[in-house]
Amino acid sequence: MNNEIIDLQSRVAFQEDAIHQLNLTVSQLQNQLTTLQQAIRELHQQMRNLSPAEDGGNEIPPHY
Repeated sequence: MNNEIIDLQSRVAFQEDAIHQLNLTVSQLQNQLTTLQQAIRELHQQMRNLSPAEDGGNEIPPHY
């Protein structure tokens, strides 16, 4: 019976450590996701602010 309790305590300690590590990983990934989302928003805004001459889409090629 005593060995079973020790085994259960060891398992709980291992699971607590695993949960802690997973929480750290999720937190880091959330920070990265937030950073990437902000970068995408900034790039999207920069693309919106481009004038037609800057993006080259409406220019007539020089050979015409």
